[in-house]
Amino acid sequence: MAIPDYPTLLRPMLEYLSDGSDHANDEIGNALADEFDLSKEERTRRKNKQRVFTNRVAWAKARLRQFGLIESPRPGIYRILQSGTSLLSHVPGPITLIDLNRLKSVGEDEIEVDEQSLTVERIDELLKFLPIFEKQHSRVIAKKVILETPSDFFSSPKYTRSIERFFRLLYKPWWLDEDYGPGGEMVQHDELIQTADLDRVKKMLFWCARGEHWVPGHWAEVVKSGKIRALLRRLAAIRASM
Repeated sequence: MAIPDYPTLLRPMLEYLSDGSDHANDEIGNALADEFDLSKEERTRRKNKQRVFTNRVAWAKARLRQFGLIESPRPGIYRILQSGTSLLSHVPGPITLIDLNRLKSVGEDEIEVDEQSLTVERIDELLKFLPIFEKQHSRVIAKKVILETPSDFFSSPKYTRSIERFFRLLYKPWWLDEDYGPGGEMVQHDELIQTADLDRVKKMLFWCARGEHWVPGHWAEVVKSGKIRALLRRLAAIRASM
């Protein structure tokens, strides 16, 4: 089984803590690893000298603390708060960042909304670009997207204003994904795009944006291939269900 990303860990972590007891870091990590049936190799796999799964568990804990759903009464120890218990009863399925942002208060405890979190309004801001990509045909995008072709491999193309604005928007804090690498593999499969949840759409979009840093002309390629249009269509479908 693939190592789950940190949003996938949000609900299982809250459920594990829902007994109201204090739980240590290692205890939480081992319990989640067991729940997802991770192998020894997956539990200890490293990236940039850090254990991947341990890092994602830490991100999940940090996010739940940020929204006031759990607390750490002392270093390395965590327990659920009433707001976390209430959230579990309000949201029956996977818990996403959108769920956290939509619930201004849960039970008697106020949840502090992160100013840099992805909100419905910020999704709508990105979806305003969908008509641009719907109108463009793959055969003419190369002419319309790039105003100037780079003179050498290391120079970046000069893009039209609308394309530049779209991709720069994906660098806003609420679209950033520190683990965007897997998005490059996901975006190659149409069926994965069509069934992706919000967190995976976000991962693929940021991969599309970040690629220009490594390969000049990358933005043009993901537009010409229809990947951006497909991702925005999926995002629109997710937005319609909120």
